[in-house]
Amino acid sequence: SFESCLRSVDMAWISAWLDSPGYGTADEPEELTGLWTVFFAILLCSLTAQVLSLAGLAGVAVRAGIRHCRLRRQTLQRIEAPVAVVVPCYLPNEAPIIAETINHLLTKLEDVEQIDVYLLYNTPLAMPQEEQELQALAAQVHPPGRRLFVDKVAGSKSKAENLNHVIPTLSATYV
Repeated sequence: SFESCLRSVDMAWISAWLDSPGYGTADEPEELTGLWTVFFAILLCSLTAQVLSLAGLAGVAVRAGIRHCRLRRQTLQRIEAPVAVVVPCYLPNEAPIIAETINHLLTKLEDVEQIDVYLLYNTPLAMPQEEQELQALAAQVHPPGRRLFVDKVAGSKSKAENLNHVIPTLSATYV
């Protein structure tokens, strides 16, 4: 039993408490009831303090996050020098994602004054529909300061060759 296990561990004070006349009955001594009251009062106070400190910590974290976002917005600098973005792609594999990538580059980079996006692709097979879509994308009206150049690199078999084709012709400050 539990009591015999405790006695074998030589915890005399627990054994004495278990052997006390009021153990397990409603008529416990007043001293013991008073100790339990003090214990639960201390426990309640410590739990309340923990909850309040966690709430305070959460408030501090939220305020710090807001402050960080405000500072980040203030420290962003607008780039006024021309920027060239080179996007080499292998058309059969990247055809499904290229329009979304180009759209993001042309519309979401707000802190750059002028962006020229160079889409250079190679393809082992003729893909007239996809190539027409890319040319149509280049012909669209883009936001101010944005231009898109689409070029199929003849004889290219890799993205590296696509890059080598255009890099010598770039004159932008940032590439």
